[in-house]
Amino acid sequence: MTSSRRGRVAVTRALAGLCLAASLVASAAPCSARILKTRRPGQLAGPLQLTVGSGFEFETDGEESEYGFPLLGEYGFTNAIKLSVEPSFVLIKKKRGGSTSAPGDLETTITWEFPTERRHRPGLALEG
Repeated sequence: MTSSRRGRVAVTRALAGLCLAASLVASAAPCSARILKTRRPGQLAGPLQLTVGSGFEFETDGEESEYGFPLLGEYGFTNAIKLSVEPSFVLIKKKRGGSTSAPGDLETTITWEFPTERRHRPGLALEG
């Protein structure tokens, strides 16, 4: 290739890149958003704050597979005090042979938040 041809190829590539960048910028649409009003962590949704949930856990190795089904119940007595109860059910299947199923752990927690969260200060909590 001659030097004049190399120069034309470089200019052509530069123009193609510039056209591509300009088309991307020109075709971009402005994004839209709206502001949602959310509750602060210490605020109650109403007179009764009850949260119920569940999950699924799976663990396996060469000898057995374990399936866990944890549940969650959480009740907020006040803005600062809540009680959490987490029972679970466990099923263990052996690769060779039978299976075992039983209730798992029962975790209970009482949480007391003091002081509550403010705009420029995090909340602190004591759990027991």
